[in-house]
Amino acid sequence: MNKRPSTERAKIYLAMNNPESFISRLPWVLLLSSVFLLNFLARILFSPLLPAIETEFNIGHAAAASLFVYLSGGYFAALLGSGFLSARIPHRLILSGSAVGVGVILLLGASSQSLAYLRLTALCLGLVCGPYLPSAIATLTDTVPHQHWGKALAIHELAPNLAFTMAPVITACLLSQVSWRWVLVGPGMISILMGILFLRFGSGGQFCGQPPRFAICRSLFAVPTFWIIVLLFTLGISATMGLFNILPAYLVSHFGMSTTSANTLASLSRVLTLVTVFFGGWATDHLGPRRTLIVVLGITGMLTAALGLVPVSALVMAKTLVFLQPLLAVVFFPAGFAIIAGVAPAENRNLAVSLVVALAFLLGGGFAPYVVGICGDAGHFSWGIFLLGCLVFSGALVAPFLPRQP
Repeated sequence: MNKRPSTERAKIYLAMNNPESFISRLPWVLLLSSVFLLNFLARILFSPLLPAIETEFNIGHAAAASLFVYLSGGYFAALLGSGFLSARIPHRLILSGSAVGVGVILLLGASSQSLAYLRLTALCLGLVCGPYLPSAIATLTDTVPHQHWGKALAIHELAPNLAFTMAPVITACLLSQVSWRWVLVGPGMISILMGILFLRFGSGGQFCGQPPRFAICRSLFAVPTFWIIVLLFTLGISATMGLFNILPAYLVSHFGMSTTSANTLASLSRVLTLVTVFFGGWATDHLGPRRTLIVVLGITGMLTAALGLVPVSALVMAKTLVFLQPLLAVVFFPAGFAIIAGVAPAENRNLAVSLVVALAFLLGGGFAPYVVGICGDAGHFSWGIFLLGCLVFSGALVAPFLPRQP
């Protein structure tokens, strides 16, 4: 009677202590993902706050969306410089320091009294968020065995999807009680605490990356695949973070929804992505990242374009598309990072991630919502969304040019 439980416990013990098993790496992957959650949450908190910021500072959609340009500009600069940083400082210290820095900047941003100060906050936030991702991907793919990359990256990608769900909920709950500035305080304090916990209990990342020598950068720039990956990441970020950044303002302005209703809808639409992101890990491991990207960008592009074509009177249809669009959009990233990891050697992987994400985030996370905001100020908000969807769909035509991976 007692043999089976004992056998099961023995199997679990062996799995937890087998360096080649995924379950032995799972606690560390979850801890790293928690750090990523706070990092990503900080970058998208401005999105559900956008209507309140527009009202308080009496500014238009484009001026408010310019915060994302400043944030992505700082993120761009930090990613480009992260290679020099990780060449001198172990990845583990960079991950911890980034989390603490994010918390400090959010607390300082809570005292913003002008749009200029808020733009400076966004710029600095991008600077401290930027070093995280290259070090995280380099550490994760070095610590987790190759055959488990898809699963590990899928769990890591739970963080942004959970952040997409949490940000509007936090905002909807707090905005009716306090100023939008106080919405920044809680995540700021938790991020500082998480950085300290990771430094104390985190493992892995005890190594430095290769400095971004010009010869290495030139070798990456000379490969056509690099630019294809940059383009695809730009479209993937545009379809997720880019659209999310401007979505509450679009729902409020175009469909006449209240800020609370728009944020609640944006939050609920991301709940199921916590499940579909695991499909991204499965698809990456079994179908290959190339095929996965073709399907994801094609369907996501069509759903995004359809959202821009919905008439004002068809609010139910718009809500349906808001729910459907993120389901496949989030599948992009496990496959996308697997493509980078498969193309770049381990010692240059952090540099490859830095360059790709820097360029893609600047364009997809900053300028994409800004341009859609300009369309909104011109009275053509829906056309901005439609054109964004067409661009995302074009990625399905480009992805077949990626090299096949074993």
